[in-house]
Amino acid sequence: MGLVIKPLMDLSQSAVAAAGTWNCHARKTIWIVGNSFVHWAQVRAARQPYGTQLGLPQNRCQVFWFGEKDLWWSGILQLMAKAAEQTLPPDILVIHAGGNDLTSLRLSRLIQRIQADIHSWMAKWPWLKVVWSKIIQRKVWLTTGRIQQVEQKRRKVNTIITNFLKSKGGSFVDHDNINFKCSNLYRPDGEHLSDIGLDLFNKSLQQMLMNCLEGVQTVD
Repeated sequence: MGLVIKPLMDLSQSAVAAAGTWNCHARKTIWIVGNSFVHWAQVRAARQPYGTQLGLPQNRCQVFWFGEKDLWWSGILQLMAKAAEQTLPPDILVIHAGGNDLTSLRLSRLIQRIQADIHSWMAKWPWLKVVWSKIIQRKVWLTTGRIQQVEQKRRKVNTIITNFLKSKGGSFVDHDNINFKCSNLYRPDGEHLSDIGLDLFNKSLQQMLMNCLEGVQTVD
């Protein structure tokens, strides 16, 4: 039996008003930045009823996507600079990157780079809320056969960066509903997500962004 996914929540203005939970803050600019997972999540969202706005009301926020295929962490600053040329500075920054580096970069070096770049963004935009979209499991890591070793690094990076961000008022997206044992969540290459997997990915992003806009603290 295939996995059944509930549709993304109805976050139209009428639904929000009925819920009575939104704070009357200024309209927020949201950036979703990252590797091919972000690229394909945007493509999937554009074809779905919830759209690239992820169903979030436009009077509360505006969502911008910056996904780049084959992105390594060393390219994240250039991608951020490109984003800054196209839109207003972000109020909420969702980052999904670092997975491609797990097979080539020393763990300590990768963590150091991620933390340093997050520091620089928060110094540049003091109001910024950074959300770490956790690196997702893969059935196949294309440049290595040491799957268990990479999986251990993946979990450690996610844990350290999540704790780091929580200490700075940031947050995270778990994606714990995407498991490599569920083959229908992945494309045949075992690396990228299928349409079903992308819908789960986008639903998790939507929930986190709604929490950010409402000022709800995420608990691990």
